[in-house]
Amino acid sequence: MQPSASRGYLHEDYRYFHLRDAKAMEVEPHYHEFDKLMLFISGRVTYTVEGRTSRLRPFDVLLIGSGCIHSLKVEEGEPYERIIIWLRRDYLHDAQNHEHLHYCFDRCAESGQFLLRTTDSMEFRHLADKLEQALNEPGFGQKALAESYLVQLLIYLSRHLLQDAGEAPRLSADPRIEAIRQYINDNLAADLSIAALADRFYLSRSYLMHRFREISGTPLHRYVRQKRLLRASELIRSGMPVGKAAAAAGFADYSAFYRAYKSTFKTMPKDTAE
Repeated sequence: MQPSASRGYLHEDYRYFHLRDAKAMEVEPHYHEFDKLMLFISGRVTYTVEGRTSRLRPFDVLLIGSGCIHSLKVEEGEPYERIIIWLRRDYLHDAQNHEHLHYCFDRCAESGQFLLRTTDSMEFRHLADKLEQALNEPGFGQKALAESYLVQLLIYLSRHLLQDAGEAPRLSADPRIEAIRQYINDNLAADLSIAALADRFYLSRSYLMHRFREISGTPLHRYVRQKRLLRASELIRSGMPVGKAAAAAGFADYSAFYRAYKSTFKTMPKDTAE
């Protein structure tokens, strides 16, 4: 098994799924290069996002931004039904018309709270159903109609977050591991070796490695590498030369960066910039 691998490809602006499974499953830690929005409808499901774990309730909303490592476990006994929307970040930026439509994803990533639990979630379901109906009924203005519901949905979520209207969900996390995870994401160009992190946070190396993997579901060194690769990819897409992007993301050895990038993204770094 390769923990924290990239899963799924999105070539469109967005993609809508309404899924229902009746079997137990366990999905290993992974991330996407796009934003992921999920409305949970039913099932016995435990979700972990960036080391924070929650048992989902019907009509919970998960907002998982690009690069966020997550995993899930589905138990038998009740069908697992959910609505999922994959969103290309560039599309949200292009379509925002001066509104910050990906605010809801950015807010969740900054706060570390990826789960929205409200008493008014049926409005979200109503908009999601309208979006699904528009996508499934060809006709005049189909694309514009579907996008209008998607925009309404994102505005609805962002307004809830701005108003702090949601009930605070109970999320299980280790404050020490959360602090380490935040430090890593804020300091990708720093020395993030096991030894350096253990010394900085006054933990033994063995405990740090064991506890981080237990909480996050992925080895610490792999988490650091994946976050650096994602950062390098963002910088390359923004126009920074490949070598400088690799260094800015924390890679001291360009050949190691090149191999890891090609293995993870299935393309060469220079092709990302084209």
